[in-house]
Formats: sequence, structure tokens, C-alpha cells
Amino acid sequence: MKTLLLVAFACAATSVLAQQPPQYNLRFYGANTSAFAINAFGDAVGWVPQGGNTRAWVARKNKPLEILPIPIGYLSSGAYDINDSGVIVGNVSPQSHASLSTVAAIWRKVNGRYQIELRSGLPGQPFSAAFAINNLGDIIGGSGYTGYGSMWRNAVLFTPSGTQPILDWMSVSDINDQRVVVSDTLQLDLDTMQVHNVGLPAGVWQGITTSDINDRNEMVGRLMSYSSSLSNFPVRYTAAAGWTVIGSASNNAGASALNNRGDFLTYVESGACRVNLRGVGEFNPSQLLDPSQGLWYVMWYGASDINDSREMLISVKDNTLTMTGAALITPKRAENGAK
Repeated sequence: MKTLLLVAFACAATSVLAQQPPQYNLRFYGANTSAFAINAFGDAVGWVPQGGNTRAWVARKNKPLEILPIPIGYLSSGAYDINDSGVIVGNVSPQSHASLSTVAAIWRKVNGRYQIELRSGLPGQPFSAAFAINNLGDIIGGSGYTGYGSMWRNAVLFTPSGTQPILDWMSVSDINDQRVVVSDTLQLDLDTMQVHNVGLPAGVWQGITTSDINDRNEMVGRLMSYSSSLSNFPVRYTAAAGWTVIGSASNNAGASALNNRGDFLTYVESGACRVNLRGVGEFNPSQLLDPSQGLWYVMWYGASDINDSREMLISVKDNTLTMTGAALITPKRAENGAK
């Protein structure tokens, strides 16, 4: 994922509050865990080192972390997305890390146990990867001749009848429930197969890498300049405003996620991760933790996903500075059942 540590409760909010920010409870998933996505119910997925290999895991809300199965002949796995039906997508690999020489994987729970299905690449392409799934069950990913992570440049849709190409020589990052796939500045509508290029903002830029799209076709990502310093900017796209910068620049900065409410997450190296809660304000996630949760240090790369209930996945270090791992933070009102 995405080493400056920030002490919890040390910073003041950077914008005027329209209302009181929620207080959050924290669930630590364990040392060395990495988390990538949550669904509407707060179920999270990621990977964790186990016996020298990365292994995919899922943690249902208020349930123990569960290691997902892999087929015979494979050593490692990683889970990158989960939809509201609980279907999980990611990769398996015969090597020790889930980003190497991988095959796309789908995990579904059947009769109380997870079963795994593998999806191949396009004809003649030995490697595949699944990156995202929507609530309709559409699964997108990549296919290619090289077996390293997002370097595969052939975007695909994994269907029950086979692997279908959707964007030639392009990578994809996310798909929403309107069946719109995002690839940098491109939006592909799977219903019409029409591609809309939203373009770049005014100025001279290398390009944009998009990380997330919501159901209003708003997007977030990082804008890349030609500068040797302060070269990346976190940006958000809306149809009304186009691309706008939403945070500080750095050699490693960007926006990692947004939800349908318009909340978004940003990060900046040698700075901080931030959450912007629409109509409330902008915060380091540590500012939102209830004091009863203890002292946690939030990593600058710490915020990876946010759902419409404003539950967030973050990366934290405990107060002894010995354990780093993923955590779910949940608004206390949501845990109490309040709207």
C-alpha cells in the first residue's frame, strides 16, 4: 500500500465544522495486516503474511479475521474488494507474494464455507488479476504476459462464460453500481460499451491515475506533474467542477477512496492521511477516535477505504510502537444503531 507517525488527538481540524464530528471506535485486525476494501456492512478484506507467504483474509463485522482458502499448487493470495453480497475478489499465486505470477480469484461463501473460483487471462496471456467487484456481480481486472501486479495493461471483465477484453492496453481500477468502469481519465459504460474521456485539468500534466469511482461517476486519484519535487496532487472529479486539487502536493500524494455521500480520503508522504467528511470537516482519522480507544499512531498512507456509513479502513501503529496493521474505525452512533 501506500513514515511519519502522527500522535492521536494532536491536531486541530483544518476546516470550519458545520456540525460536530462523529467519534469512532477502533478495531485492530492484527500485526502486519493490510486492508484494501470494505462493503456497506463493514466487512473488510486484505492480506497478511503467514508462514512467509501473503494470505488473503476477510473480517466480517464483529467476527474474527478469517484466512481464505487457496487451491493446491498455490502459495499466496490477496483479497482486494468485497461487495455487499459478500463476494470477494483478488488473486492467488504459486510464489510467496500475491502480486507475482498471479491468477484472478473469486471467493464465495457456500454452506458456511468459502469456495474459490479461478479466472484465466485472455488467450495466450498466462496471468490475470481481479481488482474490483460491484453489487451487480461485475468483476474487473487485468490480463497480460508479465506477472507483476498492476503492470498488466489489458483490462478485462470476468464473466461466467469467460474472460472478456474491455479496454485494450489500458489498466482499470474500479467499477460502480452503474456499471461504469474507470481507467485514469476514461469512463467505460459496460451497458453501452461507450467510452467517455473526462480529460485533464487546465495546465501541463503527465496524467491522472484514478483510484475510485462512486455511483454518481465522481472519481478520486492523483494528478502527476513534470516537476521533480511536489510532483503529485490528490484530486477529485465531479461533472460540475471537473478535476479539482483536494490536498497538499508531494512526491507521493493522492486520494485513495470516496463514497456516495461525497466523503473522500487523501494521503501525502511526510504529511498525513486525511478524511474529508462532507458538511462536517477535514481530519486526521486519529482526531476522531474516542479517547476510550487508547493511543494509536496513524500512518501517512493510512486511509484506504470509506463506506456510506463513514466506516473507514486505516493503517495504525499501537502505542508501544511495536505493531503496525490495519484497523476498522466505526462511528459510535452506527454501532449503537442510530441513524
